Amino acid sequence: REQNRLLLAAGHAPAYPEAPLEGPELEPVRRALDLVLEGHEPNPAVAMDRHWNMVKSNRPMEALITEYGDIDESLLEPPVNILRAGLHPQGLAPALVNLNRWKQHFLDRLERQVAVSGDAELAKLLEEVRSYPVADDEESGDTAGYGPLGVLKVRAPDGRELSFFGMFAIFDTPFEVTASELAIEMMFPADAETAEMLRTLAAED
Repeated sequence: REQNRLLLAAGHAPAYPEAPLEGPELEPVRRALDLVLEGHEPNPAVAMDRHWNMVKSNRPMEALITEYGDIDESLLEPPVNILRAGLHPQGLAPALVNLNRWKQHFLDRLERQVAVSGDAELAKLLEEVRSYPVADDEESGDTAGYGPLGVLKVRAPDGRELSFFGMFAIFDTPFEVTASELAIEMMFPADAETAEMLRTLAAED
């Protein structure tokens, strides 16, 4: 997108096409997203666009969003923004045991995106997420106890904690704007108890 913008500003034609994700040109991309999301079950995964809006998600991610947090319905109206639904005080934030750590993690990622792209919508999202309140009772200090990958801790309705680490995936060498901006966030259980809870949740579906 940025290269196209520079070319247009210089009076040249854009180098890369841009097609809607729902269009026939990107049917292989949609199939690939479905394959990864479904294949990742019973673990949660979500595909998103450049503005962190949900494009697709699998059933465990939907269950995590709807069953493990009392999320305000306005945050679930399409397009669902992953950062807003996850970090807003009326979203999943109250269920995140280590909210402050993860809020800062995503702020850092957003800041880098804004610096590279200059995208006004991302800049607006950055300021919004910055304004969300922090958790007063979260443990402080370094990351000891969070493992080499960093762990997201989610408090289940019954009081137990689910622990996850994540993997971020993008398409390799895309030559189309929409595909180049898609990403998949895949969450993996960080302990045996979380893995068992996810298997139980999948069996109930």
